[in-house]
Amino acid sequence: ERVKQFINDYNEIISLISTKTGEKPSNEYPPLTPEQQDDMSEEEIKNWTKEAKKGMLYGDRKMNNILRNMREAMSGATDVSNLILSNIGISSAGMDTSGKLVLDEKVFKEKLLENPDEIARLFTNTASEAGGRSGIAVQLQTILRNNVGAYGTTGLLIEEAGMDNSMTSDRNYISEKIEEHDEKMAELKKAIERERERYWKQFSALEQSLNRLNMQSSWLTDMMGDY
Repeated sequence: ERVKQFINDYNEIISLISTKTGEKPSNEYPPLTPEQQDDMSEEEIKNWTKEAKKGMLYGDRKMNNILRNMREAMSGATDVSNLILSNIGISSAGMDTSGKLVLDEKVFKEKLLENPDEIARLFTNTASEAGGRSGIAVQLQTILRNNVGAYGTTGLLIEEAGMDNSMTSDRNYISEKIEEHDEKMAELKKAIERERERYWKQFSALEQSLNRLNMQSSWLTDMMGDY
């Protein structure tokens, strides 16, 4: 049952990452501006945002690396067991290119009765030499720890995007970049306002000069008319 749940969880993660990295963004739903949101209901904003978020991870390098590493961990031999998954009834799902696996419970139970210790090593043992391939579960644990973190540590993905309801939710690479862009936008707005004020003063001065010229021109015209 534990191996069955392990395979199901693995398939769920693989499916989610494959879907998100293969989902193309839509140009029909750009992010909403505050002004646009003012003219929309909460439900309309929610539905629009949902569509706008599609494709955000399309072709994402980090997510594709995780996907590739997880697939590699579940395929091939290890340095801690003479078995591979196909020996114990776990194989690739037919006609599926995402990397999902299927468990033949009958075959697995037979192999488990024959050699339970070897199967345990295939999943849980750590390679004795540096660079060796540890058991499948150990490899996956390392991949997840490196990318998501564990026991109070943060992985690559958390450092980049943060995690809800944690101190990293607003202390991560993306939030820092957003803050930098916000500060830059504020500086640009101030610069635009200064430039607008400068042009307005020039325009006002020019307008006053034109008014004086018009008055002088009118006076000259009136004077010429008298003669």
